[in-house]
Amino acid sequence: ELFNSKIPEGLVIDHIDRNPFNNNLANLRLVEQKINARNSTKDKRNKTGITGVSLIKDRHGYTYYVAHWYELDGKHKVKYFSTNKYGEKSLYLAHKHREDQIARLNSEGAGYTDTHGE
Repeated sequence: ELFNSKIPEGLVIDHIDRNPFNNNLANLRLVEQKINARNSTKDKRNKTGITGVSLIKDRHGYTYYVAHWYELDGKHKVKYFSTNKYGEKSLYLAHKHREDQIARLNSEGAGYTDTHGE
């Protein structure tokens, strides 16, 4: 705001390189919060090591790796990969599915960055 003008309602400042101490104007951009979230680091609670993939156990004792993503309209989507059906490959399948969804969303203008989730 010191160098430009008031931040418009509904927009936030995003540090492009995700370094909150790098306030060089070339590193700052005004974006909607959902775009800012697409340039975020991996959640601290992540236990799989893969952004957008979680491991769940249902009430019957079955386990699944789950790929999560948000569509452009904001709807949360998931796809389950059973460890009973796919074994160790279920983690790979969930990861691959999530990557494919992010690539599709980016082709539609979603704005996920190369460093998303790192």
